[in-house]
Amino acid sequence: MAKDIHEKAFGDGTKTKLELVRLYIREWLPVFFKHHSITWKEIEIYDYFAASGTDTEGNYGSPLILLEELTVYCLETISKNIKVRLIVNDYDKNKIAKLETNIKAVLEKCRKGAHCVECKKSNRPPFEIQIENRDFSEFFNSKFLTLKENTSIPRFMFIDQYGMKFVTPELFKKLTGLERTDILFFISSSHVKRFAEQKEFQHYLKISRQVFDENKPAHVHRVISDYFKSQKPAGKEYYLSSFSLKKESNPNIYGLIFGSNHPLGIEKFLNVAWKIDKNTGEADYNIDNDGILEGKISLFPEDNVIRKLDKFKTDLLQYMSQPRTNKDVYIFSLESGISIKKSNDILKSLEKDGKLNIVGIDRQKGAFYLSFNHKKEISIAAK
Repeated sequence: MAKDIHEKAFGDGTKTKLELVRLYIREWLPVFFKHHSITWKEIEIYDYFAASGTDTEGNYGSPLILLEELTVYCLETISKNIKVRLIVNDYDKNKIAKLETNIKAVLEKCRKGAHCVECKKSNRPPFEIQIENRDFSEFFNSKFLTLKENTSIPRFMFIDQYGMKFVTPELFKKLTGLERTDILFFISSSHVKRFAEQKEFQHYLKISRQVFDENKPAHVHRVISDYFKSQKPAGKEYYLSSFSLKKESNPNIYGLIFGSNHPLGIEKFLNVAWKIDKNTGEADYNIDNDGILEGKISLFPEDNVIRKLDKFKTDLLQYMSQPRTNKDVYIFSLESGISIKKSNDILKSLEKDGKLNIVGIDRQKGAFYLSFNHKKEISIAAK
């Protein structure tokens, strides 16, 4: 039976995971509350494995983090007449009972704050909190057709499963088929590698142990991410990225997989990932064993680089062997797992070194206009 991480203090890996959830929802919510033209009247946030909401030291777990971030938008929820639902679920009745108590405590703390005048008047939050005590697969599948038919509702789904058995290729196909839905799910990647050849395991993920490089154990979650990328529906615009996590107490690798059918979703995820890991935007450890990150200087200049960024620079120049628009480069960067800020920095350095040819509209030197809107179109090519 899986260990319950809520029966002890959260470890560093869990804290990183939860920080990523907090920072992402903090990037996600303003898209729907601060947009100049509101075309949606409902927003839904799901936490399918919510547990009790805190660890033994009172640190917030994902459901309370999501709730706390929502309370920032109480006034906007009312003034813009947006119906917001936070749906939290766990199969364990005892955890749900504790979660209900913890939710009440967060709301009481919110009501005592100076910013929440409307909540004080009504003595309740302006959004709906739906608490469920159901098996995840049964709960999700029972609502799937409704989720699929209601294409106008923006959704964020966090699936913090224990191990790896719930997000199967079949479920992944359903998740990626939901419009306006960003997903973030946890998976124990080292366990996938360990049990990949077992017949029983193939029911969950049809992956071979041969795809893992025994010489690169730190890359195990990259392999899992590539596996899910191979499961994307053919011809569908869909964006995936990942973040690797490692516990200090053991060599096992865990990780998160993020998915969105909109480039703005993956852009915001990468913004967050690169805030947490400023070197590769991909892990809470030195994933490529880059010596330069540990102060190890080599006699060979090619070794004194961050491998992921060096590879991206090479791939980018190759990609621009034919002229590309800034929109092309924007998507290429996102699909390479590089934040737009980092990509802009690299483009600026290439331009400074005289390796790029930029044509099109008048532009400020060093500006590449890599954004979702693409209002200014330029053409970029390698010299």
